[in-house]
Amino acid sequence: MPDKNVGVKLRGKLLFEWTAQAALDSGVYDKIVVISNGEKVKERASRMDGITFMWQPIEVAHPTATSESVLLYVLDELEKQGERYDWITLLQITSPLRDARDCRGAWEQVQRSGADTIITAMIETGFHWDRWTGWPIDFDPLDREPTCERENRVREMGAIYTTRVPMLRQSLCRVNGKVDFYIMPSWKNVSIDTYEDLMVAERLMGFDPLAEEGEEASGNAAG
Repeated sequence: MPDKNVGVKLRGKLLFEWTAQAALDSGVYDKIVVISNGEKVKERASRMDGITFMWQPIEVAHPTATSESVLLYVLDELEKQGERYDWITLLQITSPLRDARDCRGAWEQVQRSGADTIITAMIETGFHWDRWTGWPIDFDPLDREPTCERENRVREMGAIYTTRVPMLRQSLCRVNGKVDFYIMPSWKNVSIDTYEDLMVAERLMGFDPLAEEGEEASGNAAG
């Protein structure tokens, strides 16, 4: 999907706006930085109270640049301004169904657990095959275990990554040390990579089967 990070809209908002608003509404982050090389993103982010916009230079904006390189660039720029942080969170804008409650829940959980990293994940009990070889990957077809016994298996979701800054600097990886998982429902596992993903997100935005009657469905419910 061309220019998905800087031009694609979901319910009238650029993708980053859903994530930025969720971060703001969560109330758990001391600093919220939107980094981009898109003029539309710069214009809209600069109008949001509580958001710091940072221009993304080409050295961390090319197609092979890693998310870790962007995180380290942001940290270095903030340190030049005398700002140092113990933790950093990556909120990828391609996960618009992650809301303020998820941001707050993940942060509170990593503080309680004493872990060094927390990532969003979903429970996945399915049976996986290698499509090219036709061989099972993680089960024995002759001795299938009940799916209820596979609930210790989780699939990483790209919605939230929180880790300790010193560990990130040492490893150059967003996942470090003792890892904890913030479990999200599977219907939130929509990552915007295609127009089909955008259509699915459009339908699910604001959906929450566990919300109380009259309660806002999510921190980034459609407006």
